[in-house]
Amino acid sequence: MFDMKGLDQCDQHHKLLEFFCEDEDQLCFSTCAIVDHRKCHNVVEVQKIAGKFTSQGSSLKGEWQEAKENAEYLVKSIISSKGQVQLDAKKIPGTIRQMRDKVIEKFEDSESSVVKEVEDLKTETIAELNKKQTKNEGYVVDAT
Repeated sequence: MFDMKGLDQCDQHHKLLEFFCEDEDQLCFSTCAIVDHRKCHNVVEVQKIAGKFTSQGSSLKGEWQEAKENAEYLVKSIISSKGQVQLDAKKIPGTIRQMRDKVIEKFEDSESSVVKEVEDLKTETIAELNKKQTKNEGYVVDAT
């Protein structure tokens, strides 16, 4: 119960509204119901209608409560997700440095291997060229 500030009273007689005429969609008190709505077929007590809406209201209240709890859960999840995004973003520079260091290490390993292979090839090639030079110098001597 709460103060309706006169809205629950008949405008004409200033008495408490007790009935609702569904045919004319009007609230009325007992005298009005008898005099003005006697030909209407659907005049119902306000208490019966209020009881029907109260049970619907409690059902809606439960649904609103569930919706509120779901919204609160989503807010917590979003806050948690934002925190996780911030943590992940902080980790990225370190991860990039580690990857860079590994790539540099692989290049350095490859560089050493390639330099050794080039040195071996150079030595082998110079040795082969020296043999050819010596052989050709022998032809020059023979020709002279």
